[in-house]
Amino acid sequence: MSSDQEPTAIRQLLSENQRLKQRVFELEEKARTASPAPVATSTGNTSVLKLIESKDFQLQQYSARLEEKKEQLEEASKELERKKSEMNLWMSAVRLCQELFENDASALIGVSREGRILLFNRSAPQVLGEKFRDSLHKPIESVD
Repeated sequence: MSSDQEPTAIRQLLSENQRLKQRVFELEEKARTASPAPVATSTGNTSVLKLIESKDFQLQQYSARLEEKKEQLEEASKELERKKSEMNLWMSAVRLCQELFENDASALIGVSREGRILLFNRSAPQVLGEKFRDSLHKPIESVD
């Protein structure tokens, strides 16, 4: 049974349990107001009680599984919050580095292992000349 079906199954069991309890109450009421109950009614009450016990057991099993799923969800939620905090910390560090990179008065240039210009700060075109703006993704050797 999928986790989506469990709440529906639990509601069905609760409804069935309530219906059976009502039926037992009615049978007991009938037994009190009638003449001494025949053996068949006693056996019928016993089988109804066994059915109720069986449904109660199933309900307990569903409740235990539901509690387990709830605990798993709470743990996953805590882990998600930890990861979110960690991500926020990294993002703050990245923003700080980006600010330092962009606002440095020196010409800062990022070059790939293949020697291509990946990025540069605002100061690079001012220091190296405006034609440097067109050098992104070009080999560093091609820049005058």
